[in-house]
Amino acid sequence: MEGRRTALQNLPIGRDRTLVLTKMYPDDDSEHFYADNKVVRTLARGMMGKVVLVKSSEDNQQLKVVKQYNKKTSESDSDSEMRNIFLFSNEVTILQGISHKYIIGNIEPFIFRDEFIIRMPYHKEGSLKSFLPNLTRACTEKYMLQLSSAIFYLHNRKIVHRDIKPSNVLITDERDVVIIDFGLSIALQPDSKIPSRKCGTDGYIAPELHGPRTYNFNFYKCDMYSLGGVYVNMMFRRARIPSVEKDYLPFVRIQKHIPAAYRNLAENLLNIDPNLRWDSRKLIAVLTSWPSLAYLVPTL
Repeated sequence: MEGRRTALQNLPIGRDRTLVLTKMYPDDDSEHFYADNKVVRTLARGMMGKVVLVKSSEDNQQLKVVKQYNKKTSESDSDSEMRNIFLFSNEVTILQGISHKYIIGNIEPFIFRDEFIIRMPYHKEGSLKSFLPNLTRACTEKYMLQLSSAIFYLHNRKIVHRDIKPSNVLITDERDVVIIDFGLSIALQPDSKIPSRKCGTDGYIAPELHGPRTYNFNFYKCDMYSLGGVYVNMMFRRARIPSVEKDYLPFVRIQKHIPAAYRNLAENLLNIDPNLRWDSRKLIAVLTSWPSLAYLVPTL
């Protein structure tokens, strides 16, 4: 359906940012939305709301995913309400401004009295986290190159994801990957205030995020550290590795059976010194030099 632009004066979406809504429902009532989008089952629950699978009558009963952000909270929990408003508006405005084959697309935002909604394509293979036990070495290499391509695209547009992890990567029907969940992402500008809040998930948070931020702090390298954690997950085909809590690098260094090229890649992504850590351009240059990935280079 044709999108409708709105100023959304009550949403703090930032300077020069405009949401494009998919459709306006009568009386801003989500009941009409769920009449058109029958809930099949709940996929996930969280502090901000939940994610459900729906069957959309507007799209020939096609299965889609609906991400719900609770708008109404208790009277004493205004901070949670403002957080959900930010997460929703931030994710939508960033995703509406980009397009890449390895980043989730075709999102449809809706605003109602009691909740904000993002409807998006459904990928039945699920997340990379659930797919890890099935990964082959060829898949690991392929997915790393695809993720690197997507992150290079984001960084080239001064966007930092800030929460890269296996559960925020989906496997498509074509067995490619797409990055999702841009609620915590930031679009850096020359006059941007450096965010002071630490974001992410243990095991994927760059060490420098635990310390003070300086004027030349490199948020892009934080994404690269997170990608290094995902790479370790893929190499060992598990999301949780025994004895590893927050740092994968010591674990990688004691694994004698890892091929030298794999070890080199992991160590350079997980380097505790962000100045020595590879950026996305360097990572792509290394991966595209591997003969096993030559067939993918024309598709990037």
